[in-house]
Amino acid sequence: MKFLRGLYFRLLLAGSSAAASAVLGFGYYTAAGQMEMEIDANEREVQLVAVGLAAAADHVVMARDYWEIEQLMRQVIIDPSLLTVQIIDVQGQVLGHMGRSLSDTTPKLVFDASRLAPPHGEKSLLKRRGDTVEVWSPVMVDNKTAGWVRLESNPLWNQARHQHIWRDSLIAALAMLGGSALLLAWLLRRPVGALEAATRFAADLPLNHGVQLATRPSTAEVDKLIEALNQTSAQLAAQDDALTQSQRHLEIRNQVYERLALGGSLQETLALIVSSLECQRPGWHIAILILDRDGKHLQLGVAHNLPDSYRALVEDIEIGEGAGPSGTAAYRNERVIIEDLSRHPYGARFREFAAEAGVAGCWSEPVRSSRGEILALLSIYQRTPILPVPEDIHVVQHGAHLVSVAVERHRAEEELQLASLVYQASGEAIMVSDGRNRIIAVNPAFVRLTGYGAQEVLGKSPAVLGSGRMDASFYNAMQQSMRASNHWQGEIWNRRKNGEVYAEWLTVNVMRDAAGRPHRYIAMFSDITAKKQAEETIWQQANYDQLTGLPNRRLFRDRLRQDLLRAQRQDGVLALMFVDLDRFKEINETLGHEAGDHLLIEAAQRISACARDSDTVTRLGSDEFAVILVGLSDPGEAERVANSILHALAQPFKLGTDVGYVSACIGVTLFPNDGLDLETLLKNADQAMHVAKESGNNNFSWFTLDLQLAAQARRTLLGDLRSALADDQLRLHYQPIVDLQTGLIVKAEALVRWQHPVQGLISPAVFIPLAEEVGLIEEIGDWVFRTAARQAKAWQQQGWPLQVSINKSPRQFNSSFSGASWLDFLREIDLAPQQLVIEITEGLLLDQCSAVTEQLLSYREAGIEIAVDDFGTGYSALSYLQRFDIDYLKIDRSFISDLSESADDRALADAIIVMAHKLGPRVIAEGVETGYQRDWLISSGCDFVQGFLYARPLPLTEFNALLRRS
Repeated sequence: MKFLRGLYFRLLLAGSSAAASAVLGFGYYTAAGQMEMEIDANEREVQLVAVGLAAAADHVVMARDYWEIEQLMRQVIIDPSLLTVQIIDVQGQVLGHMGRSLSDTTPKLVFDASRLAPPHGEKSLLKRRGDTVEVWSPVMVDNKTAGWVRLESNPLWNQARHQHIWRDSLIAALAMLGGSALLLAWLLRRPVGALEAATRFAADLPLNHGVQLATRPSTAEVDKLIEALNQTSAQLAAQDDALTQSQRHLEIRNQVYERLALGGSLQETLALIVSSLECQRPGWHIAILILDRDGKHLQLGVAHNLPDSYRALVEDIEIGEGAGPSGTAAYRNERVIIEDLSRHPYGARFREFAAEAGVAGCWSEPVRSSRGEILALLSIYQRTPILPVPEDIHVVQHGAHLVSVAVERHRAEEELQLASLVYQASGEAIMVSDGRNRIIAVNPAFVRLTGYGAQEVLGKSPAVLGSGRMDASFYNAMQQSMRASNHWQGEIWNRRKNGEVYAEWLTVNVMRDAAGRPHRYIAMFSDITAKKQAEETIWQQANYDQLTGLPNRRLFRDRLRQDLLRAQRQDGVLALMFVDLDRFKEINETLGHEAGDHLLIEAAQRISACARDSDTVTRLGSDEFAVILVGLSDPGEAERVANSILHALAQPFKLGTDVGYVSACIGVTLFPNDGLDLETLLKNADQAMHVAKESGNNNFSWFTLDLQLAAQARRTLLGDLRSALADDQLRLHYQPIVDLQTGLIVKAEALVRWQHPVQGLISPAVFIPLAEEVGLIEEIGDWVFRTAARQAKAWQQQGWPLQVSINKSPRQFNSSFSGASWLDFLREIDLAPQQLVIEITEGLLLDQCSAVTEQLLSYREAGIEIAVDDFGTGYSALSYLQRFDIDYLKIDRSFISDLSESADDRALADAIIVMAHKLGPRVIAEGVETGYQRDWLISSGCDFVQGFLYARPLPLTEFNALLRRS
């Protein structure tokens, strides 16, 4: 009876009865609802079938493809609820018809030629007719109705199934009555079982954190109880995970601190820092990018949780605005946050990587040194587009600080290693002393340079290297410099272990402690003995003549400058001499350069012997010397030295098996009488020397005011000469050459004149030497040739085929001028080369220069004739007359002028004429001024004459007038 009164029995009885009633009610409700639902579902299904068939039939309706229409209908009518399927054109004509009856469910093709009335409009239509449903759906082509699909369906085609529902509901109700009791009994027992399981789970929970209760709850109260127990278990497990994560993070952090303190691989340290950060924020992927030493590129340091595609993107990336988040952050030196890489312009190049790695957001944190300089970048990638919170930023800033310490320590270690390597491998000796100046370290170069082993000098004073050559004042100055600037540098002489004294270049730097006391003396030095010897050699070569050992021009100017300053301070007298050797070139060319060198060496010794020790003897050039005489009491001392030099140089020179003779010309100028500055005295001495040369060999000349004025006039004239050609100031005068047999003018010599705008007509004897001296003779000679050639062409065109003689100086032959351009010019103006004669001097024939020979032969081959001017005044060489096939010899006027008085001149002139005729050249006599001279020359067989007897050199207009008269 207690059981019947119990809650368990009452709930069981009430529940069983309620369950049986519910099953009966549910059966009725289900049957009715099922029928209604099937009708609604059938209508929707038929509509969908009609719409689908209409969409599929658009092209077959237009094409009236009956076979395709049949295939479409067969695909649709397999639905057992469909009674009729028709496809109709827009006029209502049935194009296809398939159907089945309620008694015969097999579909059949119906041949129907009837017309139906389709609905109006373009919308689908559904109609209910008793137990059937009729659906019309338009066939649309290009948004126009092309036909209709008509379907008939019986939604209650499966009546047997509905009857089964009613029967099953009754059976279920009866079964439920008995089964519900069992079910409720089972249902009521589950909560009790769940409570028992929960009790056991709670008892075991301290040992099983994270384990979830597997019993299925059956009541809300029990469900909440189990949920609470599971949450408690999960929280305990999360706490365990957090504790484990914290312990792992602490372990990694300790490893980081240990590496920072003790040193280690930078890569490993950075990897630990990244692991520590990723341990704190499991959703992060972190990379560390290191800034290159150049400060312009980033190199990947660590990114072990990012794909290889990321490495390719960031390796050697150049920093700059827009160069990705990292490049931009390094460029700006500030944090850059990109919430979504797929949308931000800075993330354009990272989108493919972001998709591969499954990351969205990114931010880059600068890693700064203790001085605020960028060292590296921390790049954090997150899986979701999210902005960092302050706690995240704090975590990253702490990580950035650790990276900064690691990178700075690594670089400091590299610098220490480099310094150690430099210290050991340096070619300079390095010596480190402590504050008491006791040696505490030396490098291998010190051992090699000094010969002392390290153990021999450690603990000793650097004075162990002292040579004794440096006095106390030197070391006092060194100490004073180190006290003032912590630095000293200079040259010092020290001694090796073997006693050898050597020169070294020493640099000493002082390191001081916090109190300012000397802590270390760092000395670096190198052996400069060889360098000093080389410098001495170079200085010797730069300042002394290598042949004679005398000071050269450079040292001469320096000494003259110093002697002038000394003379000015002491009100002293100084003499400057220029000495030029005569006939040296002749000896050098005939006896050879070796003999010439011996002569110069002995000449230098003889000149030096005439001077005092306080004087300076210099070789200025080939055969030019200079002497500076200082501390003179009167000018007579300079004259005595000059005479001594002239006498010494006039003595014969023994040159091997030969004997040579030279003389000298000396120009002397005095300070302060003739000038006060160096350049003035140099010019004065040069002018005086030229005067001495003009006065004859073995002579000296004082500088005078007249020489200075003449030199000034000469310089002025030289300046004017440079512009004479450009200003058209040069003129050609022509002197006729007469054929003695006919008395006719057959030739003309072209002679250049300078029509100076101020001084008037200037003789070539004045300006031609100037032109040769400054290199203008080539331009003037070219102008003379072209002007004379044009005039010869003009005379030829006027019927006067005169042959024109043109003088060409030796300087022109020795210049870079090529005679080919003159021949080209003759072809250009169409003048036969035979119309021109080139006049040369006798000395030129003796010149063995290949350029002279080539030019003379080229003229002869072209047809230009050659004349030797002033023949008989130089070194006559008959072999050269034949070699170059000379056309004319011009007897110098000095032989012609004395024909009436000197039998010797008549004999010499007669010999020249006879000799010339035998060798081939014809003879032209110059300077014919009297009838006697002309008649004698005719009787002697001379060919041509020119001189004042016929005409002086005339301007072109006057010469043309002379031609017309003759």
